[in-house]
Amino acid sequence: LRSSGESVAAARALNRAGRFHLKLSLQQDALATYREALRLTRQAPDPFTNVDSLNGLGLTFYEMSECGKAQAHLQKAIALSEEHGYLAGKAEALLTLSSCQNYGDHALALRTAQEGLALWQAVGNKRGIADAYSSVGHYHLAQNNLAESTQSFEAALGLWRELNVANEQAVALINLGFIEYRRGA
Repeated sequence: LRSSGESVAAARALNRAGRFHLKLSLQQDALATYREALRLTRQAPDPFTNVDSLNGLGLTFYEMSECGKAQAHLQKAIALSEEHGYLAGKAEALLTLSSCQNYGDHALALRTAQEGLALWQAVGNKRGIADAYSSVGHYHLAQNNLAESTQSFEAALGLWRELNVANEQAVALINLGFIEYRRGA
């Protein structure tokens, strides 16, 4: 794709490769891949692909425990998403941003994740909605809001079942069990 001059298509392929690098815990490879995707989008500007690359960098830096760097990329992704009406891009950035915020301010992380949830609901992306419910559940749990946390994890569990994603179903069930443990049940 690069050699044929299809920079945007190449950047999209690199973004997919970056996601695989992260799944394989190859953060340095993911950084290089997302940076290359951003470089290509400068040659043939495509705001949605650019946002996806920025979100990938943000997530990679978050997974490397470098939230300062993550937040810088995520704020750019949010601004560019707002400028171009890319709701899914903004929703993804907000959820990763909320993960960073949760280290220091659970209430702020909850508000940010709830904003991301509303955007995922607006675009009807069930995987995004389920991810957002899981995040909201974690942030409620961090504040000992057990009833709200239960509602969020149950909503996530229902969607993960509908999508047939077994590992995420297990995560939701484990968290629901932990909530019951906290209640003393």
